Amino acid sequence: MGNGRNSYNVYGTPRSRISGGLKTRIIIIGAPGSGKGTRARTLGKMFNIAVITVGDMLREAASIGTEQGLIAKDYMNRGELVPDKIVISIMEKRLTRTDVERGFILDGFPRSIKQAITLDGILKRLNAKIDHVITIVARSETIVDRISLRRICPNC
Repeated sequence: MGNGRNSYNVYGTPRSRISGGLKTRIIIIGAPGSGKGTRARTLGKMFNIAVITVGDMLREAASIGTEQGLIAKDYMNRGELVPDKIVISIMEKRLTRTDVERGFILDGFPRSIKQAITLDGILKRLNAKIDHVITIVARSETIVDRISLRRICPNC
């Protein structure tokens, strides 16, 4: 599948177009339990780019004690969704850190039209764009099986 000068990934795209020193910005979307995180980590290692998940990002902001992080922590401790305004604020700061200079993968973000529109504005201010959007599709039975095996217990 090539002329010998480029190596190709499983999608037929020359690897040099994705990882050859270019900034690569990817969004991975799909249902919870579809395998977004697994694929994001694999691609992150393959292309040596940052993987940004909303949950990890919020927990990090809370642990270092940023104002927005502490607000997010209050919502998370109550088992509530963190409002878009807080998530977007933390995401905007996250996208300016040095580990995203080579590119990044957003795992499960944006999740709403409002988040997508706001992300577009953030990227324009950063003079950046999304290069690829990957949708992960899985059968409902597979998703239920995967989610039912997840444990949510801070002491386990």
